[in-house]
Amino acid sequence: MLVPIPMCIWVAQHNQEQVFQFFLFLKWLYKSGKLKFSTLELQAIASMMNYSDVRPIQKHIDTLLEWGWLRLNEKTEFYLIASFDRLRIKYDWESRASIECTLKEINNIRAHVGASIFAYQHKDFWRKVKREKSVRIKGRAYHFLSPSFNYSKQFAPIATTGIEALHNISKSKASTLKIAAAKAGYILVKKDFDTTYSDADINLLIKYCDAPQNLRKLNGKVVLQLIDLVLPKISIRKRHKLGT
Repeated sequence: MLVPIPMCIWVAQHNQEQVFQFFLFLKWLYKSGKLKFSTLELQAIASMMNYSDVRPIQKHIDTLLEWGWLRLNEKTEFYLIASFDRLRIKYDWESRASIECTLKEINNIRAHVGASIFAYQHKDFWRKVKREKSVRIKGRAYHFLSPSFNYSKQFAPIATTGIEALHNISKSKASTLKIAAAKAGYILVKKDFDTTYSDADINLLIKYCDAPQNLRKLNGKVVLQLIDLVLPKISIRKRHKLGT
């Protein structure tokens, strides 16, 4: 199924990965979009999600009902799972950018959420470069070389401070999500260093700037660590209708 990236961002903002995981599991398990939550169903879901009992499941159900992601038809006693498109309208998520989510991603929900956010920022960065032709960030210049330039194979500088500023997700949370996504193989992350500074430049940085925290020793030379470079290994897709 295709999961809207704005939904992943909202989940990270509100630290609701576990409830989100449960919601996606319901959508994966109940393709019809409805269920009754019988005692046997609750026990089976708890077992499949590796919960020791049904209490966390019941708590997730209450939360989803409060959010309106689930609703109870009192006449039929069926619980109805909200469609992605319904939620997009409810929360006014303008972007229709989405990524594929299978049971594997549901079981590694933090990696999935992290991959969504960093893949989205990667695409947004290269969109900006294409629009402005050239972008310079902390000593590095990035160019959109030609109309046939394939940005999807190019790393992009994505700072956790940028994630915090754009999406109100703390730097520590963004870092945790990035590590999880990289560990799962959804994104590649590599360090970037500026090695062009002379010893005199480094001494000035230490004396007058907020640089010491970004200074590292590389091959016996002091260098300035720049923003981590990120390359998504997943594809962003856009659908005119997000559907179920």
